[in-house]
Amino acid sequence: MSPLPHVGARVLVPVDLSGHGEEAFLHALAIALHTRGEVHLLHVHPAGSGSDWSSLSTTKDVLVRWGHVEPGEGPQAMERLGIAVHPHEVVSRRIAASVAAQAGQQPFDLIVMHTHDRSAVGAWTEGSVSRVIARQAATPVLFLPARAGGLVSSSTGAVSLRHVLLPLGDADEAAAEVAAAEVFGRMLGVEAARGTLLRVGDTLPPLRLGPDWAWDTRTEHGSVASTIAETAGALDVDLIVMVTRGHDSLLDVLNGSVTERVVDRATCPVLVVPLRATDG
Repeated sequence: MSPLPHVGARVLVPVDLSGHGEEAFLHALAIALHTRGEVHLLHVHPAGSGSDWSSLSTTKDVLVRWGHVEPGEGPQAMERLGIAVHPHEVVSRRIAASVAAQAGQQPFDLIVMHTHDRSAVGAWTEGSVSRVIARQAATPVLFLPARAGGLVSSSTGAVSLRHVLLPLGDADEAAAEVAAAEVFGRMLGVEAARGTLLRVGDTLPPLRLGPDWAWDTRTEHGSVASTIAETAGALDVDLIVMVTRGHDSLLDVLNGSVTERVVDRATCPVLVVPLRATDG
């Protein structure tokens, strides 16, 4: 069973208000629109620095631009659309610890992060913070690398999710990836897409595949992280979906495992879903 919801998604978006968080906000807002859900924006800053939210587009400006709201509509427009956007501020120098704490205080279905450089992912590994987040591994994370094209058009809100790459591990991981890809697509209003099942260095495990997507398979050899990133680039996929296993796997992700190296090298968004979050 996938942990990602069909309706009422609660999405957490850590933002640094430097302008890099806009794309993450737009992805979260698109998910909220399609699931009638909530977006929670979290800005963590040291004492005395304050917050300038003007670096992010206002929710109403985006909704007007996307054609969901008329310029003269008031707050009732959000109620009509069934969505909510909540900004949060935390005064702290420990970014990752604050994100982990916020995620622990409320049940979130997805975290969306813009990783504008290696240090953005590295912020999640400060000291023992990675272990804190690892204990909360039930939350999938959508990473949006700076070099990557996004899934949501800034100007129209249109979603482009045509082709997804799923690097497969064992049978349990493979089944979880397939389920996560299909449900995540529906969270963005995409009922059918093309999915490529990739196995590096071995044969594909047997899988039960849904009828709505078009599936194909590939077997490659070489370094796992490099092969995944290179295959994603060669196929021009829109998204990579990867499953990790429990505490140790997520800790490995944040400290430099295959998944984290894929996020480093990917030219498209990467959805990371902890396997233990898919257990029903």
